[in-house]
Amino acid sequence: MGPRRGGWLGGLAIVYGAVITLFTIAPFIVVFLASVTSAEYLQFPPRGLSLRWYAAVWHRPEVLAALGNSLVAAVATVILTTVLNVPAAYALSRYRFRGRQFLLAFLMSPLMLPGIVIGFAIVRFYGAIGFPLSLAGLVLAHAVVTLPYGLRTIAASMFGFDRTLEEAAVTLGAHPVRAFLSVTLPIIKPGLIAGAVFVFITSFDNVTVSLFLVSPRFTVLPMWLFSYVEQSADPIAAAIASAITVASLIVVVLLDRFVGLRGRMYVG
Repeated sequence: MGPRRGGWLGGLAIVYGAVITLFTIAPFIVVFLASVTSAEYLQFPPRGLSLRWYAAVWHRPEVLAALGNSLVAAVATVILTTVLNVPAAYALSRYRFRGRQFLLAFLMSPLMLPGIVIGFAIVRFYGAIGFPLSLAGLVLAHAVVTLPYGLRTIAASMFGFDRTLEEAAVTLGAHPVRAFLSVTLPIIKPGLIAGAVFVFITSFDNVTVSLFLVSPRFTVLPMWLFSYVEQSADPIAAAIASAITVASLIVVVLLDRFVGLRGRMYVG
């Protein structure tokens, strides 16, 4: 009965995994097929195949402007979170001090809060201090939301780092800062790159927080899509969404191939 039961459970697990996988990728398949239709409106299954809607994106200046804002905001968010996360991860991985667990929980807390709550709180805070809705305000808000993603990967790399290498450099006469830059930083670079990519993707695709921080004069690509699908039924939005999804998948696959993601998401 043992082997027979094991085979039955294994087959059930395979079927279950296939159903979950299909359920996960089905929305993307529908959006992608809708984006290559030759019809004038969203249609599934597509009546004919065409890439006309991908070409049409480049003739929409408002799309290119929103794309530029999204790229600038995401890059600025990566820079800001990296500057904040490196010293935070260094302190959390190297020292044991009172309140360490509370500090770690505080820095990771944006993962436990709904994005809409964070966005509402930030826009109310900006209003209270008279801070205008701008690119700078959006970057600061995105940094709050994305900081844990970079912190997890950078801290995981530092937890696994052999401190004796850095101590040997100091013993040989290197200044602690130079030892960190010359020894530690190159070794934890994969964690830095992985964290930067996750932060970039999360910032670029963010909707719930951006919803509160854009204006008619300044918007980002996800919010343009959000507004566009409410007003139009043509497949341009599907083409943009498909392109973003494919680009994100390619980046993550390349990251896993050349940097490696296993073991870089745990913080003890």
